Amino acid sequence: MAAKKRSTHLTDLNGYTVSADAFAQLMNVSRQTVYDWVKREGLTKEGRGYFPLIASVQWMVERLTTKNALAITDTTVARQRLVEGQAINVELKNRREAGELVPVNLLNDVAVEITTLCLTQLEQVPDWATDDEQKADFRERVEDSKRVIEYRLREIASTNKSR
Repeated sequence: MAAKKRSTHLTDLNGYTVSADAFAQLMNVSRQTVYDWVKREGLTKEGRGYFPLIASVQWMVERLTTKNALAITDTTVARQRLVEGQAINVELKNRREAGELVPVNLLNDVAVEITTLCLTQLEQVPDWATDDEQKADFRERVEDSKRVIEYRLREIASTNKSR
């Protein structure tokens, strides 16, 4: 049985070229993919349809290493965004349960009610506040409005805590 010749140095392969078909077979891709790499990704070829073996294999290793690094970076960024989003959701849930956050629609309704009460009272001042008795009545109405406002605010707080 004849012994096969083995090479232990890359320099023994220096200067070897392979055809597009041979390189495609070596990389387990189609010949068209090899030409796409030349056109779009910078794979170097020598002459018409031949590729320097060592440089082409090194190019492929670099390509795979770079693509893998990019994929790892993309995955890391996506995981970081996911973790940050989950942390925000947990924080919002905790603050809602602690009664620190109020639903916007409820707050809007109360704000409209409070504003309407205040405006109604303030618009009436010039019409009826001409003597001391009327001023006392005005103060009483303002105090009534304050009580309603405080009641509604407590109502918001208790509604929010029960969620």
